[in-house]
Amino acid sequence: MRRKPRRTAQRRPCRHPQQHETDWLGRTYFGCPVCNRWKLTKPKHAPADGKRLAA
Repeated sequence: MRRKPRRTAQRRPCRHPQQHETDWLGRTYFGCPVCNRWKLTKPKHAPADGKRLAA
């Protein structure tokens, strides 16, 4: 069975200034405090240099 495509409006980013916030667990969120839309940002890991081996 196929799903019927919905005709909903796409969510546009708001025009408020975006900001980063960190919760007490150390997770960083990026979003708008006025609209209360937050997105979890994934931490950027350093690239492997090949010198360190996994334990």
